[in-house]
Amino acid sequence: MLIRRKIKTIGTTAFFGAFFCAALLSFTPRAQALGCCSCAAEVIPVSWEEWFLPPDGSSPRIRDHVTSEFTAHRVWLVSVFWEDNLLPALMMMS
Repeated sequence: MLIRRKIKTIGTTAFFGAFFCAALLSFTPRAQALGCCSCAAEVIPVSWEEWFLPPDGSSPRIRDHVTSEFTAHRVWLVSVFWEDNLLPALMMMS
């Protein structure tokens, strides 16, 4: 019985170890950001202008949106989750 348990433990460890190594060593495909080599000179400036040049760049808009979402999440976390749910439960436990 003890030998079976050791074999099962070793087999399980080997399986999860192999699964973990396969997950680490496998490479996920990535999209080509620059396109083909012949049109890379045209794609880079247009992409740069679209993302970073003010006032029409997308980067400040995304940053402002993420900031507002984090602020809304913080307000929800404090007002709804903490004050309405967690704090009354902690007060009842004391």
